[in-house]
Amino acid sequence: MDDLTSVAVLNRRLRNGIPFEWHHHPEYELTLTLNSRGHRLVGDHLGEYDDGDVVLVGPNLPHSWCSTSCIDSKRPHVAIVAWFADAWASELVALMPELSGVGSMLQEARRGIHFSSDASADVRPLIERLPAAPPDQRLISLLQVLRRLASDETREPLADPTMAPAAGVPDARLQKVLDHLDDRAPSE
Repeated sequence: MDDLTSVAVLNRRLRNGIPFEWHHHPEYELTLTLNSRGHRLVGDHLGEYDDGDVVLVGPNLPHSWCSTSCIDSKRPHVAIVAWFADAWASELVALMPELSGVGSMLQEARRGIHFSSDASADVRPLIERLPAAPPDQRLISLLQVLRRLASDETREPLADPTMAPAAGVPDARLQKVLDHLDDRAPSE
């Protein structure tokens, strides 16, 4: 992440689908998928995703998405991803009592969280504007997104609570096995 911004954003537009890339990192990751369907892996959880899916993954929780089909073949698969540091989020929540609900949600996100279709639809326009927003507006928009998501009473945890965060670099042998399984996964 850039030291000059609190929020890093990636706007992935992929013609051939979202590739399976099992990984983890020390930041929180908020992901919105568009024009894509497939499988979402978060810790020990395997689920399906569709257009408009919003997920928050906590620090060092292994995860990946893998598309199986495109909704509109004339457009690319899209994943808009926002990363923010654990220390930044913790300090922000500690400083602002108004964000206590966000703090609780961030603790839950250590297992990964899938948000309801209503909450996802509410935040979708804000997330879609993140890539083009200047850094100060990006920060304000992310706080709006997190506040709305924290109020989603039907959000669902993904990984088992006993799932321990990953440490260090992923094992190369495990990555080969995962790549092998991905290469042979049936597609729709």
